[in-house]
Amino acid sequence: MRKSKMDDGAWWTETWNPVTGCLPEFPCWDNCWARRMAIRLAANPEVKLRDRYVGFRPTFWPERLHEPLRWRKKRRVFVVDMGDLFCKAVPSHWRDEIFSVMAVCQEHTFMLLTKRCDNLERYWYYRRKAFGQVKNLTWPENVWAGCSAWDKYSVNRASNALSHLPEWVTKFLSIEPLFKMSELRQEDLVCVDWVVAGGETGPRARPCTRGIVREIRDECQRAGVPFWFKSWGSKSELKGRELDGRTWEELPE
Repeated sequence: MRKSKMDDGAWWTETWNPVTGCLPEFPCWDNCWARRMAIRLAANPEVKLRDRYVGFRPTFWPERLHEPLRWRKKRRVFVVDMGDLFCKAVPSHWRDEIFSVMAVCQEHTFMLLTKRCDNLERYWYYRRKAFGQVKNLTWPENVWAGCSAWDKYSVNRASNALSHLPEWVTKFLSIEPLFKMSELRQEDLVCVDWVVAGGETGPRARPCTRGIVREIRDECQRAGVPFWFKSWGSKSELKGRELDGRTWEELPE
């Protein structure tokens, strides 16, 4: 489990990985930091249970499941940053167990981020059918739902999936990697409560330009949506986290 330093640009204060791993379905696979980390952990003989990282296959860690129950201070938790909870290889009962823990830990805010926005939407329908409209059972109010996007098609797809979640869910877009103009439109933000953006890191990172980030920031401002800028990434000529003389760390109310 990794803890963030907020000056790194991280939008979370804690990570929780009761599930790790993913499948190669998107263009981020070759440059995925979590996959690179898993490869290193699997090769390190000093890492406990390192065999679970081999191949970056989706894996359940039952010993990590109840970690949030032991946290005393309020936290913003990035859930499964070492994988994708809505990968098709992740069984629904794993998700059910994770949702049960999140529902109990109301003092914390849990942030789910996926590239599989269609599977996120399907899981919501499954829980609604199972639990009706009981918030703490279908979708707890302290659990945010986010979708990753990187071009016009993925932005539209993500915002459409989020629009079908219940109104009490805080919904967000993570627009990364920024390897082309975002083509973000105000209509894409109608059901969105928050936008996070940032450049890529790693050996195959693509440049992040000021124009792309400004375009996203400006659309958020026009739509009245809070904007969080993580960093320029490792391959940009720009360094640090400032855009137009300030750091953007806006959060939904």
